[in-house]
Amino acid sequence: MWAAAEKYLNDIVVSCFKNDDREAISIGFFKLEGFRAKLDFADGVVACKIADEHLEGWAELEKWSRKTEQRYKWKVLV
Repeated sequence: MWAAAEKYLNDIVVSCFKNDDREAISIGFFKLEGFRAKLDFADGVVACKIADEHLEGWAELEKWSRKTEQRYKWKVLV
């Protein structure tokens, strides 16, 4: 499940850059450890690259993913 989420986040991040830069950005993205680090990186890129009218939907998606991550970690610990 998390691998698919990370791939979708990477797709969003690299779509914010020119084709020449996408491979390097993708490599850097997958070098980050942990889903939270990848989510924070994606959030920073999207906040810088996408116009303000789209940020409300992005904030909702980020909030949902953090709740889901916490529930998943709780299930693993229990």
